[in-house]
Amino acid sequence: MDPTDIPARSTRRTPSSNLIMKSNLRSLCTLQAPVLAVLATSIFGGVLLTSPTLAATAKIEASTAIATDAVDDMIAEARALLVARDHEGARAKIGQIAEADGDTRRANVWSLRGQMTTGLLNDVLREIDKLARTGEDSDTNYLYGMAFAIKADQALQSGITDGTVGAFMTDAQNFLTMAVNADADRYDDAYAILAKVSRGNLDLDAAIDAGTKATEHYPKDSVGWVALGTAQLDRYSQISADESRAEEVAALGKAMAKSLKTGTSLLPRDKERASENARAWIQLGLVNLWLGDVKASADAYGNAMGWDPSTVDFGQLWTSLGGEFISSLDMGKTAFKKRYGDKETSDATMLWYLGYARFVSNDPKAGVLAEAELLESVEKWPAYANALYYVMQLRYSRQDYDGAVDIMKDFWARDKAATAATLAAELSTALPIMNWLVGHCTNGRLLDAALLSEMLANVEKPGDLHWSYKGLFLRDYADSQIRMDRDKMNDESVLDYYEQAVVAYEKALSIDPENPNYMNDLAVVLDYNLGREFERALALYDEAYVNAKRLMEDPNVSQERKDVFLSIALRDSKNNARRLRKIMDRDK
Repeated sequence: MDPTDIPARSTRRTPSSNLIMKSNLRSLCTLQAPVLAVLATSIFGGVLLTSPTLAATAKIEASTAIATDAVDDMIAEARALLVARDHEGARAKIGQIAEADGDTRRANVWSLRGQMTTGLLNDVLREIDKLARTGEDSDTNYLYGMAFAIKADQALQSGITDGTVGAFMTDAQNFLTMAVNADADRYDDAYAILAKVSRGNLDLDAAIDAGTKATEHYPKDSVGWVALGTAQLDRYSQISADESRAEEVAALGKAMAKSLKTGTSLLPRDKERASENARAWIQLGLVNLWLGDVKASADAYGNAMGWDPSTVDFGQLWTSLGGEFISSLDMGKTAFKKRYGDKETSDATMLWYLGYARFVSNDPKAGVLAEAELLESVEKWPAYANALYYVMQLRYSRQDYDGAVDIMKDFWARDKAATAATLAAELSTALPIMNWLVGHCTNGRLLDAALLSEMLANVEKPGDLHWSYKGLFLRDYADSQIRMDRDKMNDESVLDYYEQAVVAYEKALSIDPENPNYMNDLAVVLDYNLGREFERALALYDEAYVNAKRLMEDPNVSQERKDVFLSIALRDSKNNARRLRKIMDRDK
């Protein structure tokens, strides 16, 4: 559900507090599934290329390396820094390795690994090829695997979804698997990456195995735990409906919950890794949905929104969270503003959904909050201007009619096409409200009455009646200005309102060319107000009289139309024509 294409209020889905249906969960999991053709975000979450993190994050414990000398100790430290995404620190440590070890194969391997963190892969791959020609071994397998994983990540980040990504990920999995099988300790920083590419290749057994080993080697690294929990969640969604595997499903449910709770508890509080944090919380939210704990899921999604609202599919989430949707967004809004302040604009969609959800909740206590959130969403993202329509309804419901008119004027000024489209989509609800507001404006706000009539002319087809009302209100406004100050009879600004009235009546008449009321009203503006085109005005009066007389005698025309409109046109057109003929004869 897109904020620019929200369904009419009368057709909204009311959030439900019932248990979440499995089909909704499958939809959510499909959105998160590692299908290469539709993968929209990086599968690595910044594991390889993210900028340096907080200093505390770099203190993740390394595994016990099989160290034969001080260089191996430094290599273990470099791996720990790479896992912690402290790439600057890792490159510095790798520089120490090169200085201590000289121009050795071992030093070159880790030099190339450090260069990968810059994201510049072509030169690195050429150097790996040179190294491989001197003898393929687990070192080159490790380097190739990491390089292809980064290539896959870069391709996804740039929007590539063809077979290129799949090829990179397959190669990454194959090479990394050979590397860790040869020496699990020496290449233990590869396990989290291996878990992710294996999941991307839909090899969940390999992903779970690699994720498990990642957590064993680096128990304080959030990435390994999240990678493991995500793979476990994918497997859970596959087998949850299989009654013959009930015990396995129950055990897997506990395992995935533990993995993702551990992972989210270890997440770095680093804004540079906001999306990584958000994706981890989303996975925990999915886990809680599968396990039936909707409140815990809402909290997890609220945490995700507090980090990066752009990672959340709000329309799908509304369906899944039901009655907890508003509380989840409220939590996300509070956390986001505390973390980033009020100037950041990436929470615009979250604010739109929160305001709209409060609006459709029909909770009178939520109206003021809903209005503030909808208005803020528009200020942060002008394309969400349709929020102003819902603000109008909120103001109308609390009898702030002038405020309702003002917000519709703002909407029209911002985006006429969006205003017309929103009113058209909500016409059954909007029409009686807008007509009432037009009537409200006839008492002292005639120009606004004219503007609202123009809006309605664009959405309630054929629109001729609304165009005629616009002409009437413009003419009446100009008349009122002259009544208050006779010197304004020849004022250009006042005369312009009459000219605009002519345009409005012409539009009405172009839609209904035989309407006697429109003919008479157009002639009155030309005759009385502008003092021009007398011959045309007289012809319009005469034709209006003929048409009005004919329609008054037509049994198929409703009595209401005869009483309210046609009788007036018949009387006025006759009198106006008689008066204008006398004037024209006298002038001759």
